[in-house]
Amino acid sequence: MVAIAPEGTRKYNPTWKTGFFYIAQNAGIPIVLVAIDFPSKSVIIRDPLIVEGEVQPFISELQHWFSGFQGKNPELGVISPKSDSDNEDS
Repeated sequence: MVAIAPEGTRKYNPTWKTGFFYIAQNAGIPIVLVAIDFPSKSVIIRDPLIVEGEVQPFISELQHWFSGFQGKNPELGVISPKSDSDNEDS
């Protein structure tokens, strides 16, 4: 198992790096998303995702999924939590 922060760093970075995508794609292994939602004190593990297609649409899908969770310091994150109206669409 390899664990990689999706933005590629432990510090604030406004964009996600793509190395994790290419590692999984070239190795033929799935990606398992793990979110830590600080307000609810929950760890959420998504089913494995097969890495297919182009990198940007895949990253957009991941960002959308992660936007439903909030870290301890959300101001340091790369995505904004979903609003209530966003959650109604899910």
